[in-house]
Amino acid sequence: SPFHNPVYYNNEIYLIPQGLGNRKDSKKVISLNREDFNITEYPFNNIALNDIAVSEDYIYTINTLNGNTHISKLSRRDSRLEEVVIEDEYISGIVAIKGKLYAFSSNMQTSSPKFYIYIYNEELDLLDIRDITKYGTGQYKFSNDENYLYANVMVTKDEKPGTMILKISIETNEIEAIDINEEFPNDILQYKDKIIITNHDLIMYEGNKITILDKNTQETETIELDRKTEFAGIIGNLLIIGNQENIGLYSIENRFELVKEIFIDKSNESYISNIIVLN
Repeated sequence: SPFHNPVYYNNEIYLIPQGLGNRKDSKKVISLNREDFNITEYPFNNIALNDIAVSEDYIYTINTLNGNTHISKLSRRDSRLEEVVIEDEYISGIVAIKGKLYAFSSNMQTSSPKFYIYIYNEELDLLDIRDITKYGTGQYKFSNDENYLYANVMVTKDEKPGTMILKISIETNEIEAIDINEEFPNDILQYKDKIIITNHDLIMYEGNKITILDKNTQETETIELDRKTEFAGIIGNLLIIGNQENIGLYSIENRFELVKEIFIDKSNESYISNIIVLN
């Protein structure tokens, strides 16, 4: 869905099929080989899977049933399934980096909302819990470099549009919040010493801006584009921006000048759930 990106790992691209007619009755993850486009299926026990994380040995998924979130782990070696359940909490997204699994949670059962990051090892043993209530929730999109994980904040604890990016140390789990001064940070893309962030409200389907964040100085610049910034990716020095109507390619080195655009011809009954970027 637009809320979660495909996972790129080695030569495979991992996605969640929702099932025929978007019934969300599918119980599997699929991977698409970048070279020959062969598809491999990975079966899980639960329906309505929301997000994927991938490591060398495991594939992880999340889904929420009756207010409880199930984090499932599938062994690549023997297809054994295990899971942990977080009661009364909704996990918006997961990501696996350097032997850790990060799960971003919101608990709406308390008198005031509480938001956390649960940090597990690859075997789903809990290593750490970090309270991120003061920053906000709605972490659906992630990116990382060698030292840090970056996550978006879509909504504050006061239910206002978020303007922050969380910068999380992979080594220590310490968290720094970077205010990019632009609402609805969506995709987070690494480009040299910069981070390119799209600003788009996925629920209202609104927003056509991008924010350029300098990782060294944390200075930001916001640029308004000529299309909605629902989906994004980078190939070489080109920024790809897609939405339900069209796809545009912009030169990053030339002040995001439009290089090419493609209009999408689809039926009214269809929608674009995401884009896959093949380098």
